[in-house]
Amino acid sequence: MSERLVAEHRERVAARLNETDAPMRALNAAAIPPDICGPEIPASPARGAYRVFRPVEIVPGSRGTARPSGYQGPGELRPRAAIAKADVFDAMRADAYRRHEAAGGDPELFIPPFTPGQEQVGRDYRDLTERHEAGGMKCASLETIGKGGGQGEFIDAFIAEGMRLAWMVNRIGVGAAMEVRRVRPSKRGVRARGVILNRTLVDMVCLGDRSLSDVLKAHGWAAKGDTREALRKTLASILDCMRGYTLRAPQDMS
Repeated sequence: MSERLVAEHRERVAARLNETDAPMRALNAAAIPPDICGPEIPASPARGAYRVFRPVEIVPGSRGTARPSGYQGPGELRPRAAIAKADVFDAMRADAYRRHEAAGGDPELFIPPFTPGQEQVGRDYRDLTERHEAGGMKCASLETIGKGGGQGEFIDAFIAEGMRLAWMVNRIGVGAAMEVRRVRPSKRGVRARGVILNRTLVDMVCLGDRSLSDVLKAHGWAAKGDTREALRKTLASILDCMRGYTLRAPQDMS
């Protein structure tokens, strides 16, 4: 084989390797936290999507005055930011912002689809459900063993969390978040099959990390702007109800 053919072969191999490595390099680059987080947080592609936030603390002796409290505390001129795993609420906020930006909206006038309080109660519901399901196995194990330190404290906490979770489930109610009869056929989609129940909506979003469009599509609805916005308003109302702000969760009365 001539030197020219060898050189061409090497170039083709190098090009293929570079093309193959490009997705991996992009993945690694996306996993590097921004500079505001400092070098102590390592790049980790397995971490998945994350969000950046700045921890705050209440100044001792003040009347609710908050100050940044990132790495190395408030003594730093610019306390470092932290990261947390992104969830469905982060994804929906980012998606809403992209739509707002694509429509030419002013970034300063962007309104997130859910308030911080609504997002937090959704996350509380998820965490309580996960802990309670895992705790049930631990509790059964302790009862079987019949001995071990801290049983009483664990069971008391398990019961307290179970009561709070049951209260939240009761606040969700058994109503319909969206009913086919209340939406014009042109808005339903060709495969619309029936109701989307409050509990189904909350569980799919908060526990299943499914977006509002995912919920609509799973029930055969067209994931259009009108139906998605109606479902967003309903979920926001249910989350407020789970916080104790309303008397009952919204439900279809038709």
